[in-house]
Amino acid sequence: MELLRFFYGGGTSNEVFEEYFTELLRTLRSAYKEKKLVIVMDNLRSHKSSFIWKVMTHYPNTHVLYTPAQTPQFSPIENMFGYTKTKLKEFMFNSKEELTIKVISLMFGYNKSRIMSFFRKTLSNMVEFWTKLDKDRLFN
Repeated sequence: MELLRFFYGGGTSNEVFEEYFTELLRTLRSAYKEKKLVIVMDNLRSHKSSFIWKVMTHYPNTHVLYTPAQTPQFSPIENMFGYTKTKLKEFMFNSKEELTIKVISLMFGYNKSRIMSFFRKTLSNMVEFWTKLDKDRLFN
């Protein structure tokens, strides 16, 4: 599958997200033509715009599943922050500068395996949560 590469510096507007989402759907549907797909998003306003709902009508085998509000455990970056905070407890700092240097060295020093573990933890948290729900209600 072709990798989707979409980088945007600065704040994200509805238009930028809509462009990204359209490209994401095109890429996924091209790679997984016959498969049912579920795209997981949080409740950001641009994720629930009328544009998104209109685009989704063109992809009947693709569903959007929104995470519940206040669920940082469903975010890989939040899982990374939690892990980093745990690691920081192993050290004593004499200044804010020492703390800042350690945070930067930890967060930019994670290898691919560690970074993937944040995504695996996120997926595991989501699966655990959603398997407890009534699946018929998720997509209706």
